[in-house]
Amino acid sequence: MTKLSPEIVSRVKEEADITEVVGHYLTLKRSGRNWKALCPFHNEKTPSFTVTPDKGIFHCFGCGIGGDAISFLMKIENTSFPEAVAKLAESMGLTITYTREESREAHLRRRMLQINSLATSFCQRCLGDEEKGKPGRAFLESRRLAPETIKTFLLVYCPTGYGLRDYLRREGFRDEEIKSAGLNFNGRVTFPILNLSGECIGFGARSIDNREPKYLNTGETPVFQKGGILYGLNLARRAVQEKKRLLLVEGYLDLIKVYQAGFPNVAATLGTALTPRQAGYIHRFTDRVLLLYDGDQAGRKAALRNLEVMLDEELEPEVALLPEDADPDSFLDRFGSEALDKLLKEAVNPLLFKLRELSGGRRPGNGQEKTAIAREVMTLLLASPSPLKRSEYLSSLAEELGLPETDLRAEFQHIQRRQNRFRPAGTPAEPATLDAQELKKGIIQAEQIIL
Repeated sequence: MTKLSPEIVSRVKEEADITEVVGHYLTLKRSGRNWKALCPFHNEKTPSFTVTPDKGIFHCFGCGIGGDAISFLMKIENTSFPEAVAKLAESMGLTITYTREESREAHLRRRMLQINSLATSFCQRCLGDEEKGKPGRAFLESRRLAPETIKTFLLVYCPTGYGLRDYLRREGFRDEEIKSAGLNFNGRVTFPILNLSGECIGFGARSIDNREPKYLNTGETPVFQKGGILYGLNLARRAVQEKKRLLLVEGYLDLIKVYQAGFPNVAATLGTALTPRQAGYIHRFTDRVLLLYDGDQAGRKAALRNLEVMLDEELEPEVALLPEDADPDSFLDRFGSEALDKLLKEAVNPLLFKLRELSGGRRPGNGQEKTAIAREVMTLLLASPSPLKRSEYLSSLAEELGLPETDLRAEFQHIQRRQNRFRPAGTPAEPATLDAQELKKGIIQAEQIIL
């Protein structure tokens, strides 16, 4: 790990303005000598997140999280202590110093960020060049992207052989550094990937001439891990906190078109399966996620797979059902933003989505068919550790299938017992799901204890 000198750590702790640091991420409102905001680390409707400037600390009275400016930055950015201190030091104009034996890693990260920043600026100039940028501009215009949108997302283009490597060499970077950065987007329209601080940590590049592969992403680097970042979240986070919901799509253009259509609370998984790390990242801003994936078979399979990850991380997912021949990009081109808004309002919970997938969109017929399909659908609930969410989902499934809710709950308990019976030794057993009467009794007892 990178280790900063004790002197720089001490100065950052003493001099960092916590109100300024927190205010970069949250909307603060004065409350006497303190400031308040909605907590970014759990879902709430009434602000319980408090910043106390004279003590240099923050504390949430809802979830109990607290600390100083450094710990806030570590949690909100999902970064290490040295990285948080270094970022604050840079913003404060302090010269960053490291212990001699561990300065190489920090140096490499800093050089990688510098390369990415310079490459983005260089390729922006290429896109704006009247002749050399013409293919890139033509592609972006064909996808109905407004100039303001192109600017917002820093979209770039670099013609093959136009000298990016030579430019970076002239700026003092060695060939091995340039190669490590993975700048593999010559002749492609490219999407810079920014972290929450607005630093370019990697790139996604799309072919515009039917060249394969269609998309290329930066490989793993000291600043970029594909499974640990969500594209566009740096722009979406405030809207996510305000709307208390994240729209999740799969690709770059899907995200950009949804954002341009007036839905700023959107992020993308870079075309890959959602990871637990990304799901935990979402949890900082909201518990509610609406999947807006392609309507084809691959998109529906991806939605089912990612629902399990989100349920396991105690998120509250829903799925918007796109037509089979549409993705968010093409749907907006054909039907517009009002149609998308209507589609989002008709989103379904995970069990109803899986039910429709298994039944082909039709209602199951006889009781035997309903029972069989209910058993298959309920296996999805095994991913959820929340008894309350399980209860809610089971109620909706019972209503949809026209089955007695008590019977459905009993059947789910049977599924749980079977899973626990075949669970490898040493792994924790699934807790039993309460039936409606037991659940009601337990809630009343808990309320009495709290009172």
